[in-house]
Order: sequence, then structure tokens, then C-alpha cells
Amino acid sequence: MELKIADDGEVLVKGANIFQGYFKNEDATKEALDHGWLHTGDLGRVDEDGFLYITGPEEGTSSSRPAGRTSLPRIRRNWLKENRWISQAVVVGDRRP
Repeated sequence: MELKIADDGEVLVKGANIFQGYFKNEDATKEALDHGWLHTGDLGRVDEDGFLYITGPEEGTSSSRPAGRTSLPRIRRNWLKENRWISQAVVVGDRRP
């Protein structure tokens, strides 16, 4: 697996074990991959020892995504985190395609 940080701070990953593409959907695959790099939607950094730190979700859009594309789970997660009693949240889709 290869990992790099884009100019805007987004974590990008590449490798045979990451993502080969969407089944019978070339257009969606081309949208998700940029020269083989998968855009994770997370911001991060790599320290001098090579450890990856996820610093948060990407706000806005990157050049590889259509303008205005928003992640519904991210909206729900951010709504949860507005509560002063919740410091971290994750949204998991259950029985969803």
C-alpha cells in the first residue's frame, strides 16, 4: 500500500488491497480514483517516523470530486458532535447498499 498527503491535506491511498473499482460502473470508478489514488475524504499528516495522523474530515470538495458533493454520514456525525457531551462520533450504515 502507498500513502501520500495531497496539497490540500487530504489522505490519499493506493494499492491492490485498497480499491480496484466499482463493479460494472466505470464512470464511478473514474470519479473515485485519480491516477490510481483513492481520495479518502480525511485530512491528515505523516510524522517524521512515518506514522499517519487523521486530523479530521475534509471540509469542502477536492478537485477530484464533483462540486457540491456532500457526505450524509459526515453531516450526521458533525451534528452529533455539536452536543457538548459527545466528543467523538462515527456513523455506520446498517443493511444499506
